[in-house]
Amino acid sequence: MGVLRFMGGVLLVAGLLTANIQAQTTAFSLLDSLQSGLPEADPAPVMTDLQPGKHFTDWQQLESYYELLARYTKWPPLKATRLLEAGDRHDQIDLVRQRLYWLGDLDKRYPEGDVKLFDAALEHALQRFQHRHGAKVDGIIGPETRRHLNITPQFRLAQLRINRARFETARSELVGRFIHINVPDFYLRYVADGQTLLEMKTIVGRRKRPTPLIKSEVKTLVVNPAWNVPKGIAYKDILPKLMEDGNYLQEENLRLVAGWSNPPSVLPVEWLDTDLLYRGSNQQRFYQPPGRGNALGQIKFDFPNHYSVYMHDTPGRRLFEKHSRAFSSGCIRLEKPFELAEMIIESEEEALKLEAYRAQSKTRYLKLSHPVPLVITYWTAWLDSSGVVQFRADLYRYDRAEVAAQARKGEAVSVSPDQRPGRPSLIQ
Repeated sequence: MGVLRFMGGVLLVAGLLTANIQAQTTAFSLLDSLQSGLPEADPAPVMTDLQPGKHFTDWQQLESYYELLARYTKWPPLKATRLLEAGDRHDQIDLVRQRLYWLGDLDKRYPEGDVKLFDAALEHALQRFQHRHGAKVDGIIGPETRRHLNITPQFRLAQLRINRARFETARSELVGRFIHINVPDFYLRYVADGQTLLEMKTIVGRRKRPTPLIKSEVKTLVVNPAWNVPKGIAYKDILPKLMEDGNYLQEENLRLVAGWSNPPSVLPVEWLDTDLLYRGSNQQRFYQPPGRGNALGQIKFDFPNHYSVYMHDTPGRRLFEKHSRAFSSGCIRLEKPFELAEMIIESEEEALKLEAYRAQSKTRYLKLSHPVPLVITYWTAWLDSSGVVQFRADLYRYDRAEVAAQARKGEAVSVSPDQRPGRPSLIQ
């Protein structure tokens, strides 16, 4: 198997890069010992000599390291307590320090002074840990950071194996020119010939309305789009609010319309008939005209799929400031949609049309002469271009379900290190 890497969120296979970035490693004598047959009776001498590395040369080395963590360490949960930050003194600090050391975020296991003191070195290590887990980088031990710290090496090892299989499945799609959205990372990358040309934040579907994982092609740009409200959103979101507030449609610039004529026939809200709502050839439905405040913003990216999802602009810009961005009903909202549109257009004629359409208020369609492949993935673990392992929250609990399925077949590594009786442990 080739070396799997993730550059700017994009899977890379060694040999495809024009300039192959060589990740540096530090003191992996433990892995060498594993390959030559680590004595289970007393691993302590080898473990003691190990300085946990921050970088891995390849996926196999990464898995090997987590195999050892899973086998020879205990991982007692960090109990909920108050927020802890630099300058605080707490009994939990030493366990956090120990954990960050084994995970490669902290250089020295023991501080020069008080082991219970939250010092500057620990704060820096915690920020590094938060960054590579996609958490809020604030250097504070709070509920979210504790959740990440409490995930056992056994479960991480299972995640690594699951994601390696996902990489292998997607590898043939991620070549040449393409748009890649990794849902748990909340980012989109536009890549051409191994180079990330554009990167932006995304807002994806929440857990109950997940963004589907698909492979398609962006074929059409819709400038100043109208919003034909999907049936699911109509029944789950709009109708209940309308029942509570008869002015809701007017307040949200929504219309009750009939049929699919262009423009649609607008009906008084009093004519709403739930027996006709999204039913029949002359069905009633909800519609939002193009313009300021439209839920799709100023541009939409259409691609064939069976889920009625698309990428689009949004008037709700403040949500992009959140580090976790699962707020949509399945579609993908883009931080910089027009930058993406300008990037994927390959002819001067199309560029001039886009510029002209933006100056208008009417809905206009721009068919791309060269459709752009789109791949939407669910990767919760990867090696970045520097050989640093990245993890993201299991947003839709797909990893958890897969680990459980493997456990039922007897294939998964135990999630609890305490299920390995008789194994020596270095973390007490």
